[in-house]
Amino acid sequence: MPSKERIYHYYLLGDRPIKVTCSAMEIPINIEIVDSNKKKFVPDLSLISVITDSMDIRTINENEFRNACLAKGVKPI
Repeated sequence: MPSKERIYHYYLLGDRPIKVTCSAMEIPINIEIVDSNKKKFVPDLSLISVITDSMDIRTINENEFRNACLAKGVKPI
């Protein structure tokens, strides 16, 4: 039976926080980014190539992620 454990990775694309949810085997399950207009997170699996290939993305820790969300007026998820 597959593990239910989830691993989270946090990134900034410019000033937009991104949360990647991965399985215990580090396989991305979900990617969410802040929609600045709607002031909420929206799923966007197309970001996987941006995360792996872009020089414009920065890895951050959970605390930095929380602060970046609050700075955008979005409740951290």
